[in-house]
Amino acid sequence: MDIHSSITLAVVVLFFWQSLKYGAWQWFWASIVIWLAAAWFSAELLPRVMGVTHAANLYLAHAYILPASVFFWVNHVQKQPDAQEYRSTAGPMLTYFAQSLLAMHCALALTAATTYAIFPDGFSVYVAAALGAFYMQPALWWGMTLWLMAMAALAHWAWNTGAVVVRARQIIVLSVLAFALQAAFIVLDLKQRFQAFL
Repeated sequence: MDIHSSITLAVVVLFFWQSLKYGAWQWFWASIVIWLAAAWFSAELLPRVMGVTHAANLYLAHAYILPASVFFWVNHVQKQPDAQEYRSTAGPMLTYFAQSLLAMHCALALTAATTYAIFPDGFSVYVAAALGAFYMQPALWWGMTLWLMAMAALAHWAWNTGAVVVRARQIIVLSVLAFALQAAFIVLDLKQRFQAFL
């Protein structure tokens, strides 16, 4: 088992444990259904190359967990009537996980949109390849996600709130941090690709 599969499996086991602990079953099972649908599609698209149980299907676990997180946002995030804030009932780890995963995908979309806006005539093809390479590296993706989770936990500790509070500005700040990390990866990847030409 390679490093990407090992890290992805560890994240899925942690996700399962936290879902079991806080009753976020809809989120977990929706992720499994999306994974099985994607695995079936890849097996149909590439028969004899990628079967349903091929390890590469696990590489995109973050792509399966994000759309299923709608169940987290609907079922476990509640507006407080006495305050202008939202609180999570799913515990800190699942909340930081959902926030960080959303921030990573927002930053990915922002990186793609920014690149296309700045370089619409061709350079964006290289950046798209670098973004695809980044998205398909679970070790890097989950490493950045865990770092963002640590930043969210640090903010929770600094604000000294007892309950786990979900704030839009926190997701925005996490998205900006993720954008900076992803942009750094893109620049380093492009530097490595074009170093032979320099």
